[in-house]
Amino acid sequence: MRRLFIIFLIGWIAVQAPPAGWLGLTVQELTPQIAMRLGIRVTEGVFVAAVQPGSPADQGGIRAGDVILSVNEKKISDPEALRQEVAKISPGTSIEVTFHRGRQEKKVRISVGSPPREMA
Repeated sequence: MRRLFIIFLIGWIAVQAPPAGWLGLTVQELTPQIAMRLGIRVTEGVFVAAVQPGSPADQGGIRAGDVILSVNEKKISDPEALRQEVAKISPGTSIEVTFHRGRQEKKVRISVGSPPREMA
């Protein structure tokens, strides 16, 4: 019985995915129309449509209307690239996010969080 429990436990540990990182953002593709509306010439990045209150992004200073350009100096070209990049970062890790706000490029450090239980 004990051997069976140990085998079960090892198997359970093996299939558990590592915790995924989370910022608390709703993003969308940066289209030429959005860039024109914002009055920017940036062609790559993702448009931040919304920021969840109290989320890591909110605490780090990201706001709706920002355009995220890179994470840890890795260019972000579309929403899926951002999701994949953040998901592979362990919660609690500090990352550097470069973004465009107004007519300025800015950098902030954000401590990646874990998705809320209802999202996991």
